Amino acid sequence: MHAHIEPPAFGSLLKAWRARRRFSQLDLALEADVSQRHLSFLESGRSKPSPAAIEKLADALTVPRGERDRLFAAAGFVSPANMTPWRPESRAAIDEGLAFILERHNPYPALVFDRLWNLQSANAAAADFFGRFVPPAGPGASPNVIRAFLDPEGARQALVNWVQVTAHLVRLIEVEVARRLDDGEGRALLLDIFDLPGVADACAKTPDPGAGEPVLSLHFRLDGRDLRLFSLVATVGMSIDPGLEDLKLETLLPADSETRAWFHN
Repeated sequence: MHAHIEPPAFGSLLKAWRARRRFSQLDLALEADVSQRHLSFLESGRSKPSPAAIEKLADALTVPRGERDRLFAAAGFVSPANMTPWRPESRAAIDEGLAFILERHNPYPALVFDRLWNLQSANAAAADFFGRFVPPAGPGASPNVIRAFLDPEGARQALVNWVQVTAHLVRLIEVEVARRLDDGEGRALLLDIFDLPGVADACAKTPDPGAGEPVLSLHFRLDGRDLRLFSLVATVGMSIDPGLEDLKLETLLPADSETRAWFHN
């Protein structure tokens, strides 16, 4: 027989989010433009928030869209994001827009992945380039971009500056995990990544800024050729759907003329 576990009250969740962001009550009150007294009453349960107040506090705390449902539910409300079903044609237009960018970015690689870097789609250039040193995923599996980069059997075998890239990518995962109160999937990915040979040692090294370069490029050596790529990462602006908020579009571009010529051959 299992004991019934009550979901956290709104005040407890709000306090947990405030602690996660390292805000004092005064910090959050100023950021959200509410009185510190009212905020104290919300956390203690003496006051009940309105939906507008929840949204304002969530914005101030940069709570991800996918996590806001719990705040609304704890206060006895349905999240506004769940009140009206999305029109299929609206999502189709976004998918078409992403596909358009992927296609037009050829002959350079471009990828779309979720918040934990699980691949959603890629253009032909990405499939061709990374297919040279990344083993294909199993049937129905969604390849993880970071795992594919850092696995000794993956892109790492061709990545000259994999130590610097490893430290950077692990830091990205840590930042993503810190955005949520309890990110089990993110922590599992971190553990998986740290289990790969050499990753822990790479992260323990003093960061190398990249020999005076303005960005950390991906430096590949392929068939005796040195190829350097830098990335641009875009998100869907002003997204309301949590799934869209988590999508990232990464476009890779040549960092020198030799790399540009290689991709145009």
